[in-house]
Amino acid sequence: AGLETPQSGKIVVNGEVWFDSSKKINIPIQKRNIGFVFQDYALFPNMSVRQNLEFALKNKKEINKIDEILKIMEIENLSNMNPQNLSGGQKQRVALARTLMTNPKILLLDEPLSALDNNMRLKLQEELAFIHKKFNLTSILVSHDVGEVFKLSNRVFKISLGKIIEDGTPSEVFSNQNISG
Repeated sequence: AGLETPQSGKIVVNGEVWFDSSKKINIPIQKRNIGFVFQDYALFPNMSVRQNLEFALKNKKEINKIDEILKIMEIENLSNMNPQNLSGGQKQRVALARTLMTNPKILLLDEPLSALDNNMRLKLQEELAFIHKKFNLTSILVSHDVGEVFKLSNRVFKISLGKIIEDGTPSEVFSNQNISG
């Protein structure tokens, strides 16, 4: 993402070099076009839902995109509300919608559903899967919820002490573990 600088290696996204230690290339985070959805939503409290989305819009000529994303995320009725008046699930939808406004090349999701009740989690998992397919996004999901990983992932990296210790499909990575609740 560019939040930390690797000691060595290379990061290439869709043919574009974002980092190459040997060539001293390190594209700044603001030029990498990465969408972030954080656990705490990170919405601007002094802005309405619509204003939060408009703030994220890079090309102001695409103002119609706000209505399109509001409709896709089923939050049209919330457009004039401020974040403090929204439920956790609504805030998470708005946070995801705001991120989609930037047309990200990669979507980073840091435990985006962990603060929600189980029913809302399941509903938003379905929405995340739909959004992922609709926008053809490469997404990186950080989650400790194995069920969520199975539902939303096609490749899993299990990390321990900062090192990848397993890599494969969810079934391959979790095949030798008891994953029932």
